[in-house]
Amino acid sequence: MLNDKPLIFTAIGLAIVLVLGTVMVRCDHKKVQEITNVTLQPKEKEAIIVDTEQRTVTTVNQPVKSSGRLVPLPVVTVEKGVRDVRISVGDNGKVNVSYRTKGFCFEPGVALGEADTARLGLDAQLGFYKQWGALAGVSAHFDSVHSKLSLYAGVSYLLPWKVTSNTSVFVSYDTRKQIFFGVRVKL
Repeated sequence: MLNDKPLIFTAIGLAIVLVLGTVMVRCDHKKVQEITNVTLQPKEKEAIIVDTEQRTVTTVNQPVKSSGRLVPLPVVTVEKGVRDVRISVGDNGKVNVSYRTKGFCFEPGVALGEADTARLGLDAQLGFYKQWGALAGVSAHFDSVHSKLSLYAGVSYLLPWKVTSNTSVFVSYDTRKQIFFGVRVKL
């Protein structure tokens, strides 16, 4: 017969992590919506919107007007999973946007998940490709009074919603030859 206590504690812990991650996100929605609006303002030819929480770069271009024809809607291009953005303006007025969508990084985090029992982990994301990450860490699981540590390596996926911008789900394999999965919050 399965012991339901670890599963209940894991579910409660996952809910707490999600609620805390949601509460910690900035709540200045009106200003954020004004800045990240994908429509061009009067006298704008192009807009580049960098959203550091969702890690996106959005470019909005106004098409060239042709005489006597209807003006088509602006062209909107969104690049997801962006880090380290640089926007530069050349001598001729041309705007250049540079960013990384893959590479190496070091982003520590706290993980809460399940394998054979509920586990708490400390890890670091070491590499990324857009919303995907490669991570390694150490997890602790508790059997009565003693805690046992195990190392794990796995992949994570950054959740796409703005309120969960620092939260990802992950699946990993540990040194006890078990699959460890759960929710990870970037510190």
